[in-house]
Amino acid sequence: MSILETLKRHNYRIGRGQAIIYNKTKTDIFSEGFLGELYFKFKGTRFSGRQENENSILETMFCGMPDVSFNAIVPYLATRLPLVVAGVWQEKRFTPVGIGFPTVICGAALGQGDQRACFYGYGFLPEWWGSEEIEPLSMLALALTFQELNLLAIHGLRYDSNDLTARFTRRLGFKDVAKIPHYMLKRGKLVGATLSSLTREDFEAYVERALLQEFGDESDSENPGQSNLFE
Repeated sequence: MSILETLKRHNYRIGRGQAIIYNKTKTDIFSEGFLGELYFKFKGTRFSGRQENENSILETMFCGMPDVSFNAIVPYLATRLPLVVAGVWQEKRFTPVGIGFPTVICGAALGQGDQRACFYGYGFLPEWWGSEEIEPLSMLALALTFQELNLLAIHGLRYDSNDLTARFTRRLGFKDVAKIPHYMLKRGKLVGATLSSLTREDFEAYVERALLQEFGDESDSENPGQSNLFE
């Protein structure tokens, strides 16, 4: 059994952290209007003390999209399948920390072969930036996406100027593979983009290292659901 199959067996949960596919019918987890609430939580600037557009977080998450208004983003997120919500359980309440979503799926349709990859977007709520939960929750969200879509690779595009994403995604195993000049629209101008990729093999190796570091040599890596990773 692969490490991703093991995580699936435990519902992509380690300790208090879990990655869950958004489903509007799961009202015990996702309240009515959940996507709209998320949108307003993501509105704001990336850096305190800088003069930035109030939508600068959204512009970074949805890079290249000329319209990041409520009426554009909320319907867009509703069509991303699967839209993954990563969060922590606080007693019996699930608290969202961030989201991940495929933007374009490449290759065969589900059930028509195993040659499939996708482009991916993500974002974390500002109040969780810099927290120790971010990286393991990203691991769970990516594991869910790889496994449920049966992907060979996940690709990402970012603005060349987005150094924070560059550093963070490298920790998860992404590798920069190309720079594309004058590619993505940003406030009316075409700017450069960087393409990065994460293969399934590299990601599985990353997950195994991460779990080994968490559990140690004596741990039972077949039972990650017993971890106190976020305690």
